[in-house]
Amino acid sequence: MSPSSLAPEPALSAVLEAIRDRETGDRMQELALLGTLVSETATELNSMLRRVTESLDVALLRVKDRNYPELRNAIRDAREGVGQLAELASALRRPVTPKADGRTHDRQDDFVHAPQLLDVREVLDSTLRMLRLTLGRRARLERDYHEVPRVRAADSELRQILLNLLLNAIEGFDADDLERNRIRLVVRAGSCGEVIIEVSHTGRCIENDELEHVFDPLYTNKSGRFVPGLALTKRLLDHLGGTIVAQVSAHVTSLVVTLPSASSPAS
Repeated sequence: MSPSSLAPEPALSAVLEAIRDRETGDRMQELALLGTLVSETATELNSMLRRVTESLDVALLRVKDRNYPELRNAIRDAREGVGQLAELASALRRPVTPKADGRTHDRQDDFVHAPQLLDVREVLDSTLRMLRLTLGRRARLERDYHEVPRVRAADSELRQILLNLLLNAIEGFDADDLERNRIRLVVRAGSCGEVIIEVSHTGRCIENDELEHVFDPLYTNKSGRFVPGLALTKRLLDHLGGTIVAQVSAHVTSLVVTLPSASSPAS
């Protein structure tokens, strides 16, 4: 049988094409409806957060001249948390336009995901501030920052990578214990000028036979715990030309990220 005889008849091809077009159209309508729903929900959320912010500001003024330092700090922390939620709600309100291939395009993606020259240490410290309350009660934090070149990356992507690394370290601890729990952050330059970020913790160790699987999507370790965010982290690093490896030594688990410097041809 010749290959040409296996080709679909013109009428059948037209029917299949019509079915694909209809499915794509249905998908686009569903995405547009979902985008509208998310945007409206975010608008309502933003309104509620604004009222919470105003109430917290009033509470902060009431205790400003009184000797309640812990209460003032608690209100400031709450105010900061509400501010972060408001930023997230604002991001959800950005218009999303479905493409013909069923994917979506955020009209601000070209700005939000535009590569920038970033200092990894600054982005890491900014990300740590988001987790200050959780880290403060869960583990002792150690930093060892060295001079490093800037990297070329979208701020949102680099921040997501670092957030996932930190959350994975926090998840490694079963209980709050500032004496035993330790997270160590090292930022240093590699021998070829690359930027190396090491996030180590003294929590549950990854088994040796699990090391090569921790970056698989939906990976669950032997204790039945889902390992969050590491598959996404690897995908983001692949996009930036970086790498990530997991290491275990002396009951310390480390995730080591390597990023090319902005001056590297790989970036």
